[in-house]
Amino acid sequence: MGFYFNAEGNRVFNGILKPQTAQTYELGGNWILSSVRVNGSIFTSLSQNEITFNPSTGYNYNSPYNVNRRGVVLDSSASLTNRLTVAGSGKYQKSAYTDGPYLGNAIPLAPNLLLNARANYLIDMNWSVGGVVNYVSNQHYDASPNYYNALAVMPSYTVGDVYLAYKLGGLDAKFTIKNVGNASYATYGGYGTVATPDGAGAKSYYYYPSDRRSYFITTKYTF
Repeated sequence: MGFYFNAEGNRVFNGILKPQTAQTYELGGNWILSSVRVNGSIFTSLSQNEITFNPSTGYNYNSPYNVNRRGVVLDSSASLTNRLTVAGSGKYQKSAYTDGPYLGNAIPLAPNLLLNARANYLIDMNWSVGGVVNYVSNQHYDASPNYYNALAVMPSYTVGDVYLAYKLGGLDAKFTIKNVGNASYATYGGYGTVATPDGAGAKSYYYYPSDRRSYFITTKYTF
């Protein structure tokens, strides 16, 4: 089912949406050489009736055009010493319409490149420290398919987390600093009508900022 909010802020039913379907093919493998492990795959996926949000109208709809996603995924890890483990992964993907008036246009909010690097160091049998760094390439803003491909793109970003972990018997505790570099970034952005100081509204870019540096403590006990 599809709903949207009208100009008065009321929720309005705009019809029953068709189920989104896709045909996906993937070929991959795993390789192990001494302390190094690598796995990877190539994939292609063709979707029909893709459920899409149109920020210009404020409601979801079934895209009448097919969307193809194809790419390659790699992940590897290595134990450099009996205490230090490093790992990395990457995904390169192209997403585009395969028919209709937007043939060949890239899909919004679909970055082409994702990279990830991880490391963990075992201080002793109980304590360990580690970190994770993620990179996301630029991507198109969410907007009407009539013009989004001609707009500017959302900037790429890099964000990292670090953690200190403790384990003793059934107890697991972890202190994590998210976005340790205090980077300013957004995972979602669009282009549409936004409020202006005079209340008239105007077409403009907008985004929802992600959390700045934050701190978390988690504990778990397994009986």
